[in-house]
Amino acid sequence: ADGILKVGTITTSSGSGTITIGQSGETTNIVGTLQNNSSAVATTNGITMANNWRLSSDVSSDAEPVLPWEENDTAGAGKIGSSMTLSSGIFTFPSTGIYLVTLTAVVLEGSNTDNLVQIDGYFNSVRMMSTKLHVINNNDFTTGTNQAIIDVDDVSKTFKVHYVNNGNSADLQGSTDENRTNLVFLRLGDT
Repeated sequence: ADGILKVGTITTSSGSGTITIGQSGETTNIVGTLQNNSSAVATTNGITMANNWRLSSDVSSDAEPVLPWEENDTAGAGKIGSSMTLSSGIFTFPSTGIYLVTLTAVVLEGSNTDNLVQIDGYFNSVRMMSTKLHVINNNDFTTGTNQAIIDVDDVSKTFKVHYVNNGNSADLQGSTDENRTNLVFLRLGDT
């Protein structure tokens, strides 16, 4: 039968153990906030922050940090929650949490020189990801993607990207119209 249970506290008769709500195959709806009082409880919120940034113009020489970046503003682009904050190529996080950061780099070789370039992601001045791309032929594009799960336990911690092309003719590709070199920040849960 359908009904509403109104209680202040639910405990087991022994004071510890497991409380089962419903039976296998049934759906239990929880309206409001399910709190985790320092116990293992699954969240009902899912991803609370998703944000996409892209390099808005090409970078043709070493850059520490890489810039300029822009938040993806292409028609149909979506986001969840608050955006990352950007200042002079350095990103700060909107809240503490465990984040998945994805860095995709696109490089265009401008000559027939055999080049090795490196794109690094730094979290709080520690290199968390490094992508090395071997670019060979004139006007060839090379793409690499790297990911890191990071613990942002303080919103003063930062993320930045470095590009090392060692004086080569390979450009890190940017665009204001589409994602080429880009970053995705996903907040997966609490720290």
